[in-house]
Amino acid sequence: MKVVLFIMLLSFFVFSGCTSKSKHIEENGDADVDSEVTDIDTADDLSDDLSDDLSDDLSDDLSDEALAEAEEPDETVDEPADNDTAEPKACTDIGCDGYPDIVFSNTDTDTTTNINSYIYLGSATGYSAENRIEIPTIGAMGVDYADVNKDGYLDIAFASVKIKTETDSEENRYTVSLLYYGTKDGFDLENRVEFPTVGCSDVTLVDLDKDGWVDLITSNRYNGSGMTGSGYKINSYVYWGSEFGFDINFKLELPTVGAAMARVADLNGDGFNDILFPNGVQEYVGVFESYIYWGTANSKFGWSEASRTTLPSVSPEGATIDDINDDGYLDIFISGWLCLTKCDLKNRIYWGSATGFNKDVYTKIDGVDGGTDAVFTDLNGDGNKDLVFASGAVDLLTQEFSKVSYIMWGEPSGNADKYKWSTDNMQEIPATAASEEGVRDLNGDGFLDIVFASHYPPTDAAPQVSQIYWGGMTGYGITNMTELPTQHAAGMKIIGTYNPL
Repeated sequence: MKVVLFIMLLSFFVFSGCTSKSKHIEENGDADVDSEVTDIDTADDLSDDLSDDLSDDLSDDLSDEALAEAEEPDETVDEPADNDTAEPKACTDIGCDGYPDIVFSNTDTDTTTNINSYIYLGSATGYSAENRIEIPTIGAMGVDYADVNKDGYLDIAFASVKIKTETDSEENRYTVSLLYYGTKDGFDLENRVEFPTVGCSDVTLVDLDKDGWVDLITSNRYNGSGMTGSGYKINSYVYWGSEFGFDINFKLELPTVGAAMARVADLNGDGFNDILFPNGVQEYVGVFESYIYWGTANSKFGWSEASRTTLPSVSPEGATIDDINDDGYLDIFISGWLCLTKCDLKNRIYWGSATGFNKDVYTKIDGVDGGTDAVFTDLNGDGNKDLVFASGAVDLLTQEFSKVSYIMWGEPSGNADKYKWSTDNMQEIPATAASEEGVRDLNGDGFLDIVFASHYPPTDAAPQVSQIYWGGMTGYGITNMTELPTQHAAGMKIIGTYNPL
């Protein structure tokens, strides 16, 4: 009976494309420093995102070479010349006003995937449905942003997991993911770039080969060929950016198995970016590992199966790269959304070291299920990193999704290099089927705020909304929460930091 129910529930994270996939590491930060995390996305997860999704002020001991280029554009510009002819400062948020914006990727309604996704613009009075931008998308899951063409305005990309209109009898996984260019007048909706993808769960904008131009990684998950391994054993793509834009006929293909997202960082400090693909397939497919493609050269052919290693995992929907224990080496956290038999493989932190990663050197986080995203950061300023854990868990008997995510408050473990997180020091945060999260000080009050993309409403009669939990002296709770309308939100990103002009 459990096996039958297990197969049925795939309508959420496989057939409906209901998880958030993104993922970078940029979504996280410390209360006193509001800068994008420096490694995953060139516009960030995961991150993280995840972002990302990570702490905005990674350890000072971390070398610059240990991270990929910052996901958000560098805010440092040359001083204006005396004749005031210098180029204007690049925008670091969509509104170019110094208020962080929040983008949600909306997947579908009951009848179509051709719906709008939302960008909520920040302001001195916060966020509201009256102050948002709507952008046409196709079954949107992951979302990312960067100044792709270096014109000073942020561009935005959406992963398309499927396409189905009101007149279609079946959905199609062979579709296009989308990039919209930003301009001084807003997004150019008429001249979008369409990238062929296959059941794409996430997009990652990052200068992968370090040639100065942002590239696009598409994590392709499922081709629609039935619930067999072959449906998930498909390639993910890297589309290369250049001064002439993207050539959709020129791409790098990397084998993946139900890729949930891509996280990018220089994991071994050799000067080349590496790619982590969490393989988000269920146990019946028989794949219990995620892939690291090691960069071997800053070229269009610097990543291949010949330089690939694996880390054990079980049906991961999220991954985070961060120096979690502050020892100067990047660590990898891989969640596990659902498991029946291989549950010892879920929610593992693989610790980085001078000799790299060892599959037998890890810390397992118990007591939480359904992981779709994770951020490690110090929420309460006690000097210990806390874990914000987004949960999209499902009950196999009732097939109901989790109505809460979690804050696991960090505390010393007795080992000066590590922390511990447990259910003994955990807080539940209402968010139904949370698919992605972001952590940042959105209003400049010195406290970190938490944003969840919620895929479902808490009840059938309730409106579909996602949540902002505002940080403060009394912590986090529903008494200090803002709800923002969304439609089966599967991904989100916080864009920019609080620095009003």
